[in-house]
Amino acid sequence: MDRERITPEVRAFFKALVEDVNRQTFGALLRVVKGFGTFDPLILEAVDEALELRNHLTHRFFRSHNFAILTEEGRRPMIAELLSTKEKLDRAHAILLGVCSSFAALHGFPNLPDEVARDLICKGKRVAL
Repeated sequence: MDRERITPEVRAFFKALVEDVNRQTFGALLRVVKGFGTFDPLILEAVDEALELRNHLTHRFFRSHNFAILTEEGRRPMIAELLSTKEKLDRAHAILLGVCSSFAALHGFPNLPDEVARDLICKGKRVAL
């Protein structure tokens, strides 16, 4: 496929895809991905935990720690929780990258080197959908 030419059909498909993804929450996107097939329970557990941790971090983390951030002693458990959360999110991220790579391979898309992927992303941002 000539990467420099984007047909109107391909443009419309990607525009609809971007609009659909932008409308959905992370949880909704995960439910869609789960509908693509049957996943090992350990994968689902890691991804569900990451979603819960993400929601806690976004909506409840600072509220649950309240004024603890004001003292060094109060910040220690906050930092420990953040480090634990980061490890679990990194694990889920690695799992999801593997799932995405598997889907891409099944559909005939090669694993792109990071440099090529960045170049395509830059080119994609310049394309007016």
